[in-house]
Amino acid sequence: MRGRVTNLRDESGQALVVTALVVPIMVGCIALAVDMGVLYHEKRNLQIAADAAALAGAVGLSLQRLKLFSKDRGRGGIEPKRLHRWHKRGDGHGQ
Repeated sequence: MRGRVTNLRDESGQALVVTALVVPIMVGCIALAVDMGVLYHEKRNLQIAADAAALAGAVGLSLQRLKLFSKDRGRGGIEPKRLHRWHKRGDGHGQ
């Protein structure tokens, strides 16, 4: 009887049990951290795309309004490639 009790008190091999319990938890935490990093990266890319779309829409709307304004004044529309010249001169002519 005494031999069995001493065998139960023997703590050799406990590191293996602790390692077997801790390693899956550590792997799960690392996987969660990687997933959160990927999620953050994708969210940032989507925000950049949305910002670019909003800016493109605003520029397109501005050019459309500028063409309508020019047509109302009898000068005809301003081509987008000539817009920078028109803006620099400030007199409203696309030349």
